[in-house]
Amino acid sequence: MIQNYITVASRNLLKNKAISFIMIFGLAAGIAAFLLIIQYVFSEFSYDEFHTNAENIYRIRLDDYKQGVLTNSSTISYHAEAPAIKETFPEVENFVRLHRADGMVSYRKPSGELISYHEKKAFYADSSLFDVFSFRLLKGAANQVLRRPESVVISETTARKYFGR
Repeated sequence: MIQNYITVASRNLLKNKAISFIMIFGLAAGIAAFLLIIQYVFSEFSYDEFHTNAENIYRIRLDDYKQGVLTNSSTISYHAEAPAIKETFPEVENFVRLHRADGMVSYRKPSGELISYHEKKAFYADSSLFDVFSFRLLKGAANQVLRRPESVVISETTARKYFGR
């Protein structure tokens, strides 16, 4: 019985080559699009899951509406918003504010030479960054970094770029 179905299907495919090609190509494109969308959705749902308290970390979003129409959506919020939310809602245990700080970074080597780099992924952060997020530090203690003004945490790659080996 199944042999009969295969024979009829192959005869129809060979008889209508152009239509068969379009249908098979459409099916393949549809399956590929479905797989890409599923991969994207799983990627978005697994974002920052490596943090120990990932299920309790939330991001505030600012939506601007004018006359009932969404005009702007942004993750930038007001500076005093996080402390006010923590004070108002007892469910909020902690917060961290991040502010983009792209720009020139300069430092003077012990030899006196001035070195400058343009950083594209720099952020100002509250001292509670490592209380909320569980990033692993190679050096230093998470409860002591970012406690003083003008203190900094850099990645191993950035440290190599600035200081060499």
